[in-house]
Formats: sequence, C-alpha cells, structure tokens
Amino acid sequence: MRTKKILALVLACVMLVASLVSCASAYDTPTDYITLPELGKIEVKYADLKKELDDQIKSILEGSAGQVFEPVSGDGAVIKKGDQVYLNYTFKEASAELSDTVKESLSKEGIYLTIGSNSSTFPVDYTNKNNNTDTDDNDKEVTVIVKGIEEQLIGTKVGEKVTLTGRFNNTYSNADLKNVDVTYEIEVLAVARISIDKDFKVKLSYTVTDDRTEVENILVPEITTTKLAETSATPESTEAPESTEAPATTAAPTTTAAPTTTEKPTFDKLFPDKTSTEYDLSKPTTTFGTIFTLDDFIRYFEGHTIYDEFAVAITVPEDYKDTKYADYLGKEIYFTFTIDSVTTQPEWTDYFVNKYTSKEYETCEKYEEFMTEEFKKTLAYDAIAEAATIIEYPYDEWKTSYESYVEVHLLEFLQEAEDKSTLPSLSDYTPSELEKLVSDEDYAAIRKQATYSARNAIKQRLVMEALFDELGIELTRSEFKEKFKEEEEEFNANIFTWYYYYGIATFDQYVAYYGGEEYFELQYQYEKLLDKLPEVVTYEPATDAE
Repeated sequence: MRTKKILALVLACVMLVASLVSCASAYDTPTDYITLPELGKIEVKYADLKKELDDQIKSILEGSAGQVFEPVSGDGAVIKKGDQVYLNYTFKEASAELSDTVKESLSKEGIYLTIGSNSSTFPVDYTNKNNNTDTDDNDKEVTVIVKGIEEQLIGTKVGEKVTLTGRFNNTYSNADLKNVDVTYEIEVLAVARISIDKDFKVKLSYTVTDDRTEVENILVPEITTTKLAETSATPESTEAPESTEAPATTAAPTTTAAPTTTEKPTFDKLFPDKTSTEYDLSKPTTTFGTIFTLDDFIRYFEGHTIYDEFAVAITVPEDYKDTKYADYLGKEIYFTFTIDSVTTQPEWTDYFVNKYTSKEYETCEKYEEFMTEEFKKTLAYDAIAEAATIIEYPYDEWKTSYESYVEVHLLEFLQEAEDKSTLPSLSDYTPSELEKLVSDEDYAAIRKQATYSARNAIKQRLVMEALFDELGIELTRSEFKEKFKEEEEEFNANIFTWYYYYGIATFDQYVAYYGGEEYFELQYQYEKLLDKLPEVVTYEPATDAE
C-alpha cells in the first residue's frame, strides 16, 4: 500500500535526521524553520485521487503477475492436481496430551494450498524449515507435517469436510509435538485454477521417446485445430526466436545440412530431453527442440493447468533434408510434457482482491473504498508538505544530514557500478580504487543528489513535527501499549513470512529490525496525524462523468 510507502519514507527521513542530530528539536521549534500553509485552503483534486487509485491497482496487478488462479464453481469445483484450494483446518485429536494453548495453535482459517506443489505445511515448522527432510531411515521425518495432504484432497468438492491425520516430525521446534500424531478436520471453502491460454508464458519440462507403449496411458488425442492454434498460426510479432539453438522448421530447408560426423547420432542426441524452460505462447515461431517450432505443439497446451503431465505424438516431416534424421522421417515420436509453472497477467476480480492483496476484502469495490480512504490521507499530507515553506534549514542538522547522504549515495553508486547484490562499505575501497571508480562528474552528481535528499529529509521532519503541534497530535503511553500489542499479534500471525524472507523468528528481533520502539512510537503518532488530516482539508468532488 502507498500509505505504508509514504510512512516508511517519512519515518526513515525523520529517524535518520533524529539519529544524526539527536538534540535538534530540543531547543528549536519547527515553526522557527518552516511555515505551514493554511490547512483549510488545501484541496485534494479528485483527478489526483483517481490517478492514485488506478496506479495502485495497476501496480498490484503487475506485482502479482505469475501464478494467478481464477475461481471455479459448479460441477467443475472438484479439486484436481494443479488447483489452488482455500480452506480451514481444525484440530480434532492427538496421540499425546496437549495443552490448550498448543491445541489452539493447531487450528487456522483462510489457508491457501496449491495441489501438486508439495508445499503442504500443516502447521509450518518455521524454526526448522531446512531440517524437515525425507530420509530413508525415518519415514516419519518429512518435509510436510501432514504427509500426502495434497493427494488426499484430490476429488474433494467445495463445501466438503475431510479428516486427515499426520505426524509431527522429530525436528519440530515444540517439544510437546515431536513425533505426535495429530488429526485435523479440513473444510474446503473454494477452488481456483489456471487454464492455459494463448497469451501465457509456461515453463515446460519434457522427455522424448519413439516407443508409443511408454506414453500410451497419457497420450492426448491429435488436435488439428483449436481456437488457440488458429490464433497462434499467424504470429503478430516478427521477433527472432529467443532460443539460441539453430533455427528449425517443419518445412523443407533450402539447403541440405552437411553431416558433421560419420557416426550415426542416437535418438537421445537427435531429440534430447529438456528440463524446465520458459516458452512464450504468444510467440509460436520460437524454436522448440531440434526440428520443430512451438507452433507444432501449442494447440495441445490450451486448457491444461500447472503440474499437468501429458504426451503428444508428432510426425517428423518426410521432406526434412538433414540426413541425421533419415531413420525418423515420416515417423511418429512422442513428447511427454510437464507444466512446471504458468505466468499470466491477472485481472482485477473479487477473488484476486481477497487472495493477492495485503488486506482481505470480499469484493473489489470494498477494497477500492479502503484504498480511497487511505489515499485521501496521504494525498492531504503530500499537499500540505508541498505547500509548506522552508524559512531556513537548521545548519548543524543540514550539514550532518548532507554528509551522511553523500556517503549513502556514493555507496549506491558503487553498488550499481560493480553490480553488487548488497550495499558495499567504504572500508572495502582504497582512495586510489575510489579515484578510478568515481569521476569528478560522478561526485558532482552524488553531491547534487545528497543535497536534495538532505533537504527533503529535514523538511519531512519539520512538516511532521509542525503538524503534530498545530493539530495537537500526541500519543499516550496506553495508546502505544495497545498498538504495540496489536503489532505483536500481527507479527505472530505472519511469523513464517518474516522468518522465511528475513530470518526474523521473534518479535524482539522484529522490533530491533526497525530500530527499536522509538520507530513504532513515531509510526503510531504519524498514523494519528493521517487520520486527522481529512477533517482539516477539502476534497474536490467527482463529476457526474467520473
């Protein structure tokens, strides 16, 4: 959400300035350096609000491009491999005596699971995520807590409840649950799936054989034409194939390829298997395999879903002139495809809003209402900050902040120049190395950027503190404790995400990650300020057309 981005920017600026010049606000008042506009005259334009909303929706959709599932209902809402299911699971019983607290932790609502991903984690053991591995010695020590849950859910319908039992492995963090069998009742709330269409990108693995008996049970019927095939037959793009392999075609080549060796190639050399490779179905001329293009196969992919496995029979062209293929001209060979992943651009639907946004709302309309209210706050703050006038910058604060930003932007320059994955340290470089890497022109650009950053950081601090004073925004200790408790509850609800991506396993680590309780005190005070701003500014109404 943009609110969080604005909050992070403002607080980062304020915290940086406060850490550099800790006593600045102790003897200076904001109004010594800044003049706020008359708040009642600040008007937020409807066009700006609408643009923010449209840009946010676009950003959310683009950021979620990938494996986005669409809901299915009716007779089709029966779970199959590749589906995403939305479910609740409830603890029923265990093979050992458990405390009430542990029992409560074993029930959850609103869980998403992709069937076939082998990612079942009921519940997840976030402190030992790298230790839960299958072993030949102990089949109870498994990657998933409830082994086989994905397979067991296949065939279940929406609204049904199923009972599953699994054993916690012996590396689980909670000693009370190690090697304990637990029974759950699982309720399936919704089913969604991907159905491949012509604009998708897919990652495929495939094997090739000339023995029909190996693929007879998964061989799909020959398809001569489909909507997908017709659409793809004449590609809109004239781009060259993305593959680095020699171009191939089902038509006869204009010249005969001279054999590079007298040794007769084996079948697996002529038609090698391939591990997961991405193909863009909107570019059917892309070279596929050795003598085919994607267009030879594309019609078979329509309607399939992620993790599907199926075989296709295809005939090697009789007029193909490359003598290496002489033994296979006019003969069928068989490709067995596995769809490893699917990438497509999602649509702004109610299901998408509920699944793929940071807040869970039932409909697009409700989520847009929520975002609109948030943008009203942040746009009001932006408008006030834009209209505020700097009288002068506190010199000591300006000097310290500027010097700090010079170093920050220099390190960013070095990171980009040397293509480093993380920000380097100045101690990594000698003066002569810096002289070679950073020219006088580069230093001038860095100093200019640092000037802007320092001014913006100081202005943000002054505007925020001036608004605190102007509107009487204070945070009581009880308010902080209540909000901080909510912060801890939200962290615990998302603890796996924090551990998986940031290595943060405790709330204390989470607080330290943000720089301590002072950050959260400022955050909550700023949130109170944002809540107040819609009362003191005006908003341009939408026209009938809008």
